[in-house]
Amino acid sequence: MESLPVPSVQAMVAATGGVDVPSRYLRPEAAADAVAVAGEDQIPIIDYQRLLLDHGEESARLHRVCQDWGFFQLINHSVPDDVVEGMKANIQQFFQFPAEVKKQFTQERGQLEGYGQLFVVSEDQKLDWADMLYLYTQPPEDRNFRFWPDQPANFKYDCDSSLPIFTNGRYRSIEHRAVVDPKEERLSVAAFHSPHIHAMIGPLKEIAAHEDEAYKTVDHEDFMKLFFSAKLEGKSFLEPDEAEEQLVA
Repeated sequence: MESLPVPSVQAMVAATGGVDVPSRYLRPEAAADAVAVAGEDQIPIIDYQRLLLDHGEESARLHRVCQDWGFFQLINHSVPDDVVEGMKANIQQFFQFPAEVKKQFTQERGQLEGYGQLFVVSEDQKLDWADMLYLYTQPPEDRNFRFWPDQPANFKYDCDSSLPIFTNGRYRSIEHRAVVDPKEERLSVAAFHSPHIHAMIGPLKEIAAHEDEAYKTVDHEDFMKLFFSAKLEGKSFLEPDEAEEQLVA
């Protein structure tokens, strides 16, 4: 798996002040997309401590949220505020480094890890107006410190793209994006939690025992290859009328 190299957005902004935005970063069709603002359709909140206490009401709420939203805010997660803020500060510091420093961590051919972009599989596809630093953090033996900089109070979760498969379509993997601020940079930290690369992904027998399976069973490595070939086109690769034959039953 790999992502094709593309110019740094930060470098383009430094050179032009963000006035000249290449056409492959423009998405006029997105103007029709719904935008959530403060006070409208509040994101559901899940209390992690209530889940740990085996609180039936909270477990039922999580089940409904995963079916109806595919996205929720997690509170009482026990991660200390100083750890969260320290992580954000370290990542912010990395992106404030000079271009020649960040280039030391550029993605290599055939690799996804490092500084650059993801989901770039063609020279003419649409791109996100963003730069990324992508790292494998767990398990520890998979960490490649070649791409780790020496210097580097809430969590929001969305349902992973494999959950619709495990639940035979019951849980949603929501398509979402952030609106670009024309004046200020935005920092996002995404942590992907996935099974072992050779694990098999398919509808759970406990769920699909008495119904037709909507998805085939594939190994996680093949699933991730399909995931990273999606060209930043959202979750369409999960839809029965658009997904690859190796995924939809």
